[in-house]
Amino acid sequence: VRRDRDVCRVVHEAIAVAYDKEAARFDAMAKDHASMAKAYKAAATTQKGMGGAAMGMHCEKLVETYKKAAEENRQMAAEHRKMKMYVEGWTGLPPWLSSPATANWLPLFAVR
Repeated sequence: VRRDRDVCRVVHEAIAVAYDKEAARFDAMAKDHASMAKAYKAAATTQKGMGGAAMGMHCEKLVETYKKAAEENRQMAAEHRKMKMYVEGWTGLPPWLSSPATANWLPLFAVR
């Protein structure tokens, strides 16, 4: 059981780190698109035919989408860190794995 606990802790932390990296990637994309939106809007007032206003709005929508995705990834990272903490005091299956829905795939993760 101790080895299972150690494996679960490592796996949950690895998943959390992956979600953190994805959140950082989405944050960077939001920042890039915010800069592009600003540039397109500025160009729309000085140059014709650039589609600046429409492109600026498009970039602003992407900024919101990427910010939301980043936040969702941070939340998922936090959830996996909670699971990791639960495992540290584990005496059996955690509640999210003890449902009948997990019975078919849970054996795939058994440590042999």
